[in-house]
Amino acid sequence: MQILRKLGVYGWDVLEDFILASLLTGDGLLMVGAHGAAKTYCANLVAQALGVRFQKLDASKAEFEDYLGFPNPKALSEGKFECVPTPISIFDKDFLFIDEINRAKPHTQNKLLEIVYSRQIMGLPIAAKWVWGAMNLGEEYTGLEPLDAAFAGRFAWVLPVPQASAMNSEDLCQVIVSEGPEDAMALKTFWRERPAAGNGHKKLVFELSDFLLTAAGHYATLQKKYDNDIAAWMQRLAKLFAGTMKTELDGRRLSMIRRNLLSVLAI
Repeated sequence: MQILRKLGVYGWDVLEDFILASLLTGDGLLMVGAHGAAKTYCANLVAQALGVRFQKLDASKAEFEDYLGFPNPKALSEGKFECVPTPISIFDKDFLFIDEINRAKPHTQNKLLEIVYSRQIMGLPIAAKWVWGAMNLGEEYTGLEPLDAAFAGRFAWVLPVPQASAMNSEDLCQVIVSEGPEDAMALKTFWRERPAAGNGHKKLVFELSDFLLTAAGHYATLQKKYDNDIAAWMQRLAKLFAGTMKTELDGRRLSMIRRNLLSVLAI
């Protein structure tokens, strides 16, 4: 069906059946691969396509209590355990994505185990129908913790995410020209209209703004004219780096370099 391609995830065709199977059953899925391989991007797009409430959790930053919310003092005084929800609380979320799970401390892994398999927190049910995880592997990553065998065993699917250099040329070009909501934020929003002049050096503010507004127009023209040519050159560069220099340029880095080239030309 090429669902992933239709969502904008390229080079993952070999994984699609397994990802769809996980969506069908709701059994946990763990993606293993290098940073910048679009693991979070894929999960977010899939949740959007399903039209469900999505929450990303970063196991390297958040304490387990952050997932719960704040304890409700009134409920505690009545001998009950309740939490006041926060924007990152997970009780009402349908789709959970736990990133950097091998950076979670062992005591946190033990608590996350219950979420992945039983869809509960300390015995309290949560709404999640899908729980996905992601992790990086390699000596270049700091702060990694051994993944508890019992925790890893709760994931029905463990999928190696393909590296950019292993993709065919057409797919890699698509990855290079793809952009997520976090990419080129100022270009997509701030430079759509003239920024308001601040106090002080108004002449310089308008001069700088006019210059960058003009550059934004050039960027759009250059992107339309040269995007495919740049992507074709960069996919060859990525394969050269991987083969000759044994250095992987991930999809996110390749997309950044493409925007760097276009923006410098525009300036």
